[in-house]
Amino acid sequence: FYLDNMYFSDTASDTAVVSDTGGGDAGGGDVVHPDAVAAPTEDAATVISVFSDAYTDVAVVDFAPVWGAWQGARVTPTEDGTMLKVSNMNNVQGMQIANPDTNEGAIDASAKTSLHMDIHVEQAGTLEFRLVSQPGPVEASVFLDASVGWNSYNIDLDAFTGVDLSTITQFMFRNEDEATPVTDFYLDNMYFSDTASDTAV
Repeated sequence: FYLDNMYFSDTASDTAVVSDTGGGDAGGGDVVHPDAVAAPTEDAATVISVFSDAYTDVAVVDFAPVWGAWQGARVTPTEDGTMLKVSNMNNVQGMQIANPDTNEGAIDASAKTSLHMDIHVEQAGTLEFRLVSQPGPVEASVFLDASVGWNSYNIDLDAFTGVDLSTITQFMFRNEDEATPVTDFYLDNMYFSDTASDTAV
């Protein structure tokens, strides 16, 4: 498009404006997001929360690291801060929990049973989730089938073979090798708990 005659003046406004109704922006969150998923009910004393309004979260170094120009994904909080939106994931998106140089802030979930997360998708597909520990790093994956809408997972921590559950430093989402990859999704209520697993991986 072309532009002309852009200036400030004392002329009274005669233009109606409308609010943005969708999509993210570089400065913050989305205006529109899905309705909230059901609030978790686990006792706060038994939970190690990474991201949830229902609990006090541990400190996370970076929910949205960008590791290179090859990485298309971006993570933005919704406008009200209640969810995280992962957009345009064409390979991988990590979440750096601990200091990458010192591992300070690593989570000790060795006494926990499962990892909970709620994921909302608008197109059904499959998503790979990796848990990462140090030293190493050591990584192990599970594969999550997602239906349209909210999906609630309680993932058995025994599924992450080889990972040191006492030194969890990073979460990672991937979709490189999936036949029907999930590329855009919302995240809420990511926490470790004593709840028994009910998720096939």
